[in-house]
Amino acid sequence: MSKRFPSGPWTGFYTESFSKQQFPMNLQLVFSHGRISGSGDDGVGSFTIEGRYDERSKECDWIKQYIGAHKVAYSGGADHHGIWGLWHLWGRSGGFHIWPLCSGSGNDETLAIEEPLPLKIPTKVHALAQA
Repeated sequence: MSKRFPSGPWTGFYTESFSKQQFPMNLQLVFSHGRISGSGDDGVGSFTIEGRYDERSKECDWIKQYIGAHKVAYSGGADHHGIWGLWHLWGRSGGFHIWPLCSGSGNDETLAIEEPLPLKIPTKVHALAQA
């Protein structure tokens, strides 16, 4: 199992480029052999996830497909606080941050992550989303 990309429950938020408001989302993700798949929900509705990740570069991208509705493209990179990045949809964009709810089996070498550190989207990501 990847420490940077653990399969299981994830949580997080996205922001709109014109606002600093954080919109929560919950995800169930599977990371396997460079592929990301899963499902989740947020204030817009339920969705599926299909994409890719690279363990070495820590980069990832995926398509968030709302059930019976539109698709949103996500791209970002992983650090020890989860995955940060940008989303794009029809000329609109914003930032996002997701993190695993638990990154292991609970032994002393693992960290249960309940909220990100720091919680706010980094200024550089927010600035990119507004560009």
